[in-house]
Amino acid sequence: MSSHSESVDAIIALGSNLDSCAGSPLATLCAARDALAKLPNATVEKSSAVWKTAPVGIVDQPDFFNAALILRTALSPHALLQCLQEVERQFGRDRSHELRWGPRSLDLDIIFYGTRIIDEPDFSIPHPRFAERAFVLFPLMELAPTLVDPRSGLSVESLLRSLPCHDGVVRLGQLTGRDNDESQERLT
Repeated sequence: MSSHSESVDAIIALGSNLDSCAGSPLATLCAARDALAKLPNATVEKSSAVWKTAPVGIVDQPDFFNAALILRTALSPHALLQCLQEVERQFGRDRSHELRWGPRSLDLDIIFYGTRIIDEPDFSIPHPRFAERAFVLFPLMELAPTLVDPRSGLSVESLLRSLPCHDGVVRLGQLTGRDNDESQERLT
C-alpha cells in the first residue's frame, strides 16, 4: 500500500443494515471500527454514536445503523480506499452483486481526507452526497460540528441545519471497540 509521510485526519462513515460474520448490524459496526483501528499507518482518534436511520433510495429494506469516525492516517487517499473496500469484503460485502443504495452488511465511505478535494470518475473527496444525508451529518456533527466542507465552505453544523427533514434519525448509543467478550455488542 502506498502512503505518504504526513498523517491527516480522514472522516470515515460506517453503515450497515444486514448481518455479517460479526453478527448484527450493530455488532458489525463495532467490529468494523476495530478493523479500521488495525489498518497500517492509521489510528482511530474518535468515534461518533450509532444512529438508526431510515434507508435512502430503496426504502423497502431494513433501517440502517450509521456512525462516523476520525481516522488519523498516513495512507494516501487511494490506499485508504483500497483498505476500506477490503474491510467491507471481510464483512461480506460484494459490490458486484448489490443494488445501488440497497441493503449491505457494511458500507465504509471516505467523507473527508483532511482538506483535500479529489475529482476522479470513480473517486471523489469530499464524498459527493454527504451534505444531503442526515445519516452522515448527525454522526459527523458529534465528531466535528465546526469542520468546514472544502467545496462549499459551510460547516457541518450549517449543512445539517439546511437539511429539509430529519425524520427517522434516532441516536442509539456510543460506538466502542471490542473487549475480550466477542459475543457482546459494544453499544453503550
